[in-house]
Amino acid sequence: MTMIEVHTHAAKRVSKRLGVPKSAVEKLVLEATTQGTRRSDISGSLRRYLDRLILKEDGAASDAIVYHRYVFLTRGSHLVTAWLLPPKYKGRKAAA
Repeated sequence: MTMIEVHTHAAKRVSKRLGVPKSAVEKLVLEATTQGTRRSDISGSLRRYLDRLILKEDGAASDAIVYHRYVFLTRGSHLVTAWLLPPKYKGRKAAA
């Protein structure tokens, strides 16, 4: 299991965009890294969506993790940012 570092800026983004209290951000990120689905295990339109998100980050992100209705963008062992998964992809199986 890779431990993801959550810096102040990323914690603010997660708190604001996902509506999670700042005190719960690290726990949520830990759950996402252990129980979430990595981009490499996803196919189809959801995979293409994640690829577009990573490209939009201009090299700041290199991987994506889908956990419940959230998308976490990471680079190595650092959390870059997080977004809500669009309604179009909710309820779809993340695994290929």
